[in-house]
Amino acid sequence: MGNLYSYQSNGQSVEPSKAVTGHKWEYEIYFDPEAEVDYGDKYDIKEEDLMTTLKQLVGVDEVIINVWAYTAPPMEAESSPRLLFHMFVVFKTEGWWWSIEKHTDGITIQRSYFKTAVIDRYRRKNRKSGWEVLKEDIGKMSVHELIEWLYKKGEQKKT
Repeated sequence: MGNLYSYQSNGQSVEPSKAVTGHKWEYEIYFDPEAEVDYGDKYDIKEEDLMTTLKQLVGVDEVIINVWAYTAPPMEAESSPRLLFHMFVVFKTEGWWWSIEKHTDGITIQRSYFKTAVIDRYRRKNRKSGWEVLKEDIGKMSVHELIEWLYKKGEQKKT
């Protein structure tokens, strides 16, 4: 069948783009504190500022109540939906809805008063339709602890 990063299409081997395999990875966190609007503040946070800047923006007392994992159609390599898919996580705190996901342009964290804004939108543009809930669970940490975990695990560096 070929290597992990290729697939067969009508008998021909097809190689995905460098973006799909992680070769164009950006080491950055994008934070949108108002995902429901097309304007306003948004932040591109470099790794060295992650533990200070992002923690100041999200606060330390936002406890995650519920978590949902969504699968969505792939943003690239659309001809192989059975082999490649995109997943993002939505979580609820007392006052906000959040989403977090990883693409080649970095890790994106969005926040909104409205659930639909973090599910139906990505970086202030409408998502493709077709997403569905893969799994649901209760929260086990705060947003602050999640950011610390991401940093300690080096998730911002992984492709």
